[in-house]
Amino acid sequence: MRASASYERLVSALLLALALTGCDPVERGDDAWTEGDVEAAAAAWAEAEALDAAHQQRLARALYKLDRADEARAIIDAVPGAERTAEGHLVAGLLAIQGGRLDVALAAFEEGMVVEATPELAVNVCTARLALQSPGAPSLEACQKAVELAPLDPSAYLGLARAANREGLSDAAVEALYAATRHAGEPPEEAVAFYLGEVWAETGDYNQACQWAVRGDDVPANRLSAGRWCAAAGYIDRARELLEPLTEAAAAAAAAPAESLPASALLLTMAVDEASAMEEGPARELAMARARRWSRRFQGVEGLGAGVRTDLGRMAKLEGELDEAERWWRGAIELAPGEPAPRMNLARTLEARGALDDARAALEHSAAAPLNALALGVELARIELRAGERETSAEIAAAVLDGCDELGSAECAATAAYLLARLTADTDAEAALDLLARAVGMGGDPYIQAAVREPDLEPLRALVRYHEIMGFPNP
Repeated sequence: MRASASYERLVSALLLALALTGCDPVERGDDAWTEGDVEAAAAAWAEAEALDAAHQQRLARALYKLDRADEARAIIDAVPGAERTAEGHLVAGLLAIQGGRLDVALAAFEEGMVVEATPELAVNVCTARLALQSPGAPSLEACQKAVELAPLDPSAYLGLARAANREGLSDAAVEALYAATRHAGEPPEEAVAFYLGEVWAETGDYNQACQWAVRGDDVPANRLSAGRWCAAAGYIDRARELLEPLTEAAAAAAAAPAESLPASALLLTMAVDEASAMEEGPARELAMARARRWSRRFQGVEGLGAGVRTDLGRMAKLEGELDEAERWWRGAIELAPGEPAPRMNLARTLEARGALDDARAALEHSAAAPLNALALGVELARIELRAGERETSAEIAAAVLDGCDELGSAECAATAAYLLARLTADTDAEAALDLLARAVGMGGDPYIQAAVREPDLEPLRALVRYHEIMGFPNP
């Protein structure tokens, strides 16, 4: 019985082979293409004595898929423009992307859409428009068209999420991201998973960004981004797991120090943040040991950026080396005059030394980007408050809040509103409660926790609305 079954299978296979061998090469190529055997399709079409223009362009597409770009390009270039199919325009665009010519690629994809609006072309138009970031480019409309034509392709929804986010349509962006998640499959393709993380990061949701990015391609650049997003989401141990192997691999391979510096810089930031937030004790000593380890990584390294210099200054301050800290911060300011972090750190240290005028001067920089200038304004208002200049502090904080609202920055507005609530609580309780409600509504739990401990808000604590804002039972 077993021999008979084996014989029948052998005969069937031989008959199929004979049939395929005897048929036209073009037909064999078409059959192989339909079955998903790209290599066999390309081989069969290459045997044909003559191919029509449509088959030539499909052969070019097969060759592109097989990483034979030069052969694909030669075929596409030989096809007259009037005979280009949608598939030919697609291949021309993909080849242009490979050559770093995004504008040429976009033109090819859009020409293809005129010939025939295919799902692949629509998704590539969306992606190319987003990559070009050209002023006035209707990326949102292009990505909406991609979703319409490719409703099962997660890349279409990811493009739509990115386009919506750039237009400030955060709800639409999040909705598109969830749709991309539904269509990504389980487990999702690694490239799709990382792309999901990347777009979630653009929306500011680092929790989702971390969760998706860690499932992406395990290559150094992706690990670095995933580590950054996990750290921003508060998953510090997970971030370390992602980043430390990058520094170890560079050391094991005797690589140039610069290859591992981005990961080391992020690990330094995390360690200094951790140590700065801790009270004296064994846990802080462990955090300090980590911070020292990563700060040593930069000893003797030339050309350090402003961010690393700022963190090395913070580390020097933790060690009690204030002159050294100032030196690092002034160096960072020289490199990046508009960055707020080194100026704010320098100003706080100068203030602690009693040099208030110098502290104020450190926060003045007219060329800072708008949000950075507002951050410096908040710090100046805090210095004036600590100096007892409450009226001046309130004027600065009110001006900063107006600027935050004008820019549409919720994070900035929450910071300024909370500071202004502290400054007005003893003179205008209703206004202070409105400001506190804004801060809590936009900033959430950190502002609730800060408000509970803040002496300036004491005049509000007996009021029913204060308890409502804080989510506490009414007294």
